[in-house]
Amino acid sequence: MSVNLTPEDLAILIRAWKISNIQNIPKFANVTTICRDVGVSRKTGYQWANKMEKKLIEREIKSYDFRDNNDPSERPEAVKTGKGRKLSPELKLRLYEEFVKSSNKTDLARKWGLDRSYIYEIARECQQILLSFFISRKLGRKPQRKPSILKDAWDRIETLEAMYEWEVSKSRRNKKGKFQIRFLQNRDTEIFEQWRKSNDKRQWEKAVVILENWNLNLEEISSKIERPIGTIRGWIKVYNQRGIKGLEDKRGKRDTSELIEERTLMKNRIIEILHQSPRTFCINRSNWTQSTIATAYEFKYGEKISESMVGRLIKTAGYSLKRVRKVLTSPDPKYKEKVELLLKTLWSLKSDEMLFFLSMNLGHFE
Repeated sequence: MSVNLTPEDLAILIRAWKISNIQNIPKFANVTTICRDVGVSRKTGYQWANKMEKKLIEREIKSYDFRDNNDPSERPEAVKTGKGRKLSPELKLRLYEEFVKSSNKTDLARKWGLDRSYIYEIARECQQILLSFFISRKLGRKPQRKPSILKDAWDRIETLEAMYEWEVSKSRRNKKGKFQIRFLQNRDTEIFEQWRKSNDKRQWEKAVVILENWNLNLEEISSKIERPIGTIRGWIKVYNQRGIKGLEDKRGKRDTSELIEERTLMKNRIIEILHQSPRTFCINRSNWTQSTIATAYEFKYGEKISESMVGRLIKTAGYSLKRVRKVLTSPDPKYKEKVELLLKTLWSLKSDEMLFFLSMNLGHFE
């Protein structure tokens, strides 16, 4: 025989049994006998029992958790309504987890301050939600990079838009490449703003090129200031290399003394190279060109010089380079006499005669 009792009910029965043993109450005494032995009427005994039961119920209701229900009007008690208080989705999920683990649902209902029927209703609701979720899922592996709900689709669209904007900006940066302003100082920005407001058209053009470099492409800047793209690229390159000083207008100004001395030194060095043979500088040629002179200059002095600069310096020194007609020649001073002797010998040969010719550069024997 099994009796369904809660721990509280069992504790009350054990306490009643202990009291009956201490007070020597008969084993099978009823309520009337117990009330007569105590000295009260049967009605008074039931009144005392009802009061004690109400006190126990009130004490249990005060211990319930109402953290998510701050409004007193939303705190229906289990005894008054028959169901219990309102629960948030989080508390319903936690209640369902405890419902699955618990073996005594009555104790669980008393712990949460809810009716057992309401607990079973919450459990059925959670089970239906789980079942509908599993039914909606398709068998097999979830497709990659494919949104399953509308929110995922919107997130994917936003990600693609951000990637597209980044690719567009990247293509613009690559298109400009080295013709893009790397860094613009605050001091230079103030000066360019002054140039943009000035009446000097050349300063206005340069200011527009530098300030609008990140906002417009080269074609748009060219149409705005009515300048060729090559000129715009030159200004951008000069600013990246020399800063705002490189963009200052120096037309009409003469070279400084340092520049004149530098050009004079370069001219003297080139003249010195011209008076030497190209083979002196490991160049396998018999005459000089602008490119070979620039190579020899770098080989001897460790400084690079352009071919056009070599031509200008040679011209200012009063020299000029001319192309030499290719002919057969020799450094031997008797070369002409030997050629005439060879030709005369060839002409004097008979039909049954042959000529054997030997050239030795060491002693010049023929």
